[in-house]
Amino acid sequence: MNGTGFEEVAEQVWRRRGTGRKLAVVGSIHGDEEAGATVIREILTADDRLWRRAGPVDLTLAIGNPLALEQGTRFSAGGRDLNRIFGAGELDTSDYEGARASTLMESLGHAEVLLDLHQTACSTPPVAVIEDTQNHLRLAAGLGVAHAVVGIEAVYSGTMIARWMDARGGLGLTVETGQKGREEARAAAFEIVRRFLTAGSTAGARGGRIRRYRLRAPWISPGSGVRFDRPLGNTSRIRAGERIGQTDEGPLTSDTDAVIFLPREGAPVGTPCMLLADDEGVLSV
Repeated sequence: MNGTGFEEVAEQVWRRRGTGRKLAVVGSIHGDEEAGATVIREILTADDRLWRRAGPVDLTLAIGNPLALEQGTRFSAGGRDLNRIFGAGELDTSDYEGARASTLMESLGHAEVLLDLHQTACSTPPVAVIEDTQNHLRLAAGLGVAHAVVGIEAVYSGTMIARWMDARGGLGLTVETGQKGREEARAAAFEIVRRFLTAGSTAGARGGRIRRYRLRAPWISPGSGVRFDRPLGNTSRIRAGERIGQTDEGPLTSDTDAVIFLPREGAPVGTPCMLLADDEGVLSV
């Protein structure tokens, strides 16, 4: 047990037991997103000022994919995306990611609310990816996040760790805190976790205002060599008829108005070069 009361309960999973809400924070479930692991290590050694605000919270911290983090890659060499296999029927634990998912589910199964920290390759403000419920929206707003994306099932198959927590009757949030490798992403992640320690249940969340976007569909790359005519990031807007870029085969022209997420230059043919969403406006929650 370290000086702040954390005990390592599994490989790179630590728990600080308390009589309050049972919270969990996961970082770097993708190994090329380092800010989550950095913030977890900061929390592990935080001084009393943080814990006075948090009160008797029961907190578990987990570095999601230690091997991929060490390798600096999204998942381990020869492995698979760890954040797509939670709760996916009978879990195959024969590879590293499968075994790690099993460890995380066992170590975090007691939690009531789970926060999963991510970063993106593109520029982005902090964005919550959540189920479309009042409780999820209220907690995201309470963490100071101004943007929320709902409807992820329209795009991704498989089960993310936050949705695994939802399926257990808890509350799970995924938050993209910023762009990979930027100090702003780490600073935003730390502030979000700090708020999470006091707003980690709907009873404690103050709520606020948050803009909701509903994912519509992926834009599948029609050709190789995708490149954009202007900088695009999460929450960028495109218009019907706008040429937004080109491929080796010709121009890339939008046939719809949309807000975009996860734009990706160089996306291989047949894979998403961005996700299209509708802006549903700002909600008071």
